[in-house]
Amino acid sequence: MVRPTSFSHSLCMLAPWLIFSVRREPLEPMQHESSPRIGLSQWPTPIEPLDRLSAALGGPRISIKRDDFGSIAMGGNKLRKLEYLLADAQAKGCNVVVTSGALQSNHARLTAAAAAKLGLECHIVLIDEVPDRLAAYYNSANRLIDDLVGAEVHLVRRDDSLAEAVTHCAEQLQKLGKSPYVIPVGGSNAIGCLGYVACASEIAEQERALGKSFTHIIVVSGSGGTHAGLLAGLHLSKSTSQLIGATISRPVEKQRPVIEALVDGVTKLLDTDAAAVKSAINLDDSMYLPGYGLPNHSSLEAIALCARYEGILLDPVYTSKAMAVVISDIRAGRFSPNDELLFIHTGAPLHCSPIKRCSAELRPELFGGLNRLTSRLAKHRERATALRPAAGSLPTMYPK
Repeated sequence: MVRPTSFSHSLCMLAPWLIFSVRREPLEPMQHESSPRIGLSQWPTPIEPLDRLSAALGGPRISIKRDDFGSIAMGGNKLRKLEYLLADAQAKGCNVVVTSGALQSNHARLTAAAAAKLGLECHIVLIDEVPDRLAAYYNSANRLIDDLVGAEVHLVRRDDSLAEAVTHCAEQLQKLGKSPYVIPVGGSNAIGCLGYVACASEIAEQERALGKSFTHIIVVSGSGGTHAGLLAGLHLSKSTSQLIGATISRPVEKQRPVIEALVDGVTKLLDTDAAAVKSAINLDDSMYLPGYGLPNHSSLEAIALCARYEGILLDPVYTSKAMAVVISDIRAGRFSPNDELLFIHTGAPLHCSPIKRCSAELRPELFGGLNRLTSRLAKHRERATALRPAAGSLPTMYPK
């Protein structure tokens, strides 16, 4: 059932990285849509070349769009969706926001932070659906920020219904005389998709500025709003880029209906051809196992390669699996040397325990240096212990 949690005692760990300096005024609608929008970050996010990674893989040129940047609570792709969702909430006169997700949900964290900035009460309903986590998983990273920004957090047991818990929460708020606005998991509905329709237009402008056209764009396909919004936006901008959606929680046969439903919704808002947009759906499920939130060998290698060659951090749930698809396809020769790839970075890691727990599975050539350093430090500690003076032999000014 639903139960509130207490404030985390370790919020000081994250204070240096929390940023809340954003503009709140409505932005001008884009030409192809007229939905209300509130500015929550600085756009456009940059596109950067990954020259060293591209050279290491011996494949086509890879660039990265830094949607992990953002002005609120460490950023991420959900800010684009929330610009439209929270504008819609305000337009409808709602005074409290309700959303849901996994225990370490990026979407919940950014919804709570954006609601705080806009002066909206926020309730987030979280389910503990990833098994066998370390204790720190339950009170750090996103969960810590949820508490810090003042959200009311409700936890749902793994075997309970998240949807029913959200409905119950909204009903209880209505009984208190409040007007709740319910945002779906990941902010993924037709209105949320508009954030990535705008992103596609942004990419088209950046292509013109860079003097290049991307042959392939790779993005995570999870709750689906980012993927479906890009599909619709690329169609509207008449892009020739092939969009590849890397699934992170479902096989293709289960993910495709999710994307198709979102495309139906957003194309209706945009008054454009849903069938044409759906014809461009291209899903890759080669890296989603062993399941949501659970890394695999290839995703951990992707984390290591991006960190070692570019100093860029990927998260173990989403972007590492999408980058693993890129690396696998390059090694399999599925891209030509002249292709231009754009990887959409949807958010950096805030919680790295899955990496720590599984790092032993990584290739020795990637982590051999780290392992040697660890061994060397252990020997130094052993030597220091052997040379330590016996108890009682230190001067009295030193603590024993």
